[in-house]
Amino acid sequence: MELEEALKTVNQAMLSKHGRVLTDAESVLFTGSWQGLTYDAMVEGTQYKASYFKGDLGHKFWEDLSNALGEKVSKRSFKEAIARFQATLKFESPQTNFVPKKQEIRINHYVEHPILEKIAKQEILKPGSLLRIKGSPKMGKTTFLSRLINYGQNKGLRGINLSMSLAEKDDFSSLDKFLQFFCISVAQMLRIRRKI
Repeated sequence: MELEEALKTVNQAMLSKHGRVLTDAESVLFTGSWQGLTYDAMVEGTQYKASYFKGDLGHKFWEDLSNALGEKVSKRSFKEAIARFQATLKFESPQTNFVPKKQEIRINHYVEHPILEKIAKQEILKPGSLLRIKGSPKMGKTTFLSRLINYGQNKGLRGINLSMSLAEKDDFSSLDKFLQFFCISVAQMLRIRRKI
């Protein structure tokens, strides 16, 4: 299996299980691991730090990928698992492809809030608007956010889901460092090239 095909399979698995594709940082981590690079070699020429790949990102990524593929994987043991996962996809019908039963159940139990959704959909269409989604755990905030992002994309907007867990501790040490992290992350996720 080639890298491009493996990336496509992993993105499909992640989308099916977690409702998202690989972030830019995860793509760098995956590609470097596929090529057998060390974490130091992976981050060479990027804004990422090897400690980030070894720590927070690496741990969460391999855990998420394990869940998506349905078996425990690591930096050294993921290629065979991807091949096995891809083989199982060939036997699934097109209607159920990439939609695990757990995800179906979770989506069916999402409680819609028509009035709040209507207000939120109107607000995201306004330039410079800001929405704060607040609620207890397991109340559907992530599903609500995904629905808003999909709605915005259908209206021609570009949307991303930026998690603050991607930031390193140092990124919160000052406003300048946080804004730098924020702007770089948004630009990367939207694939906006830096103008010099």
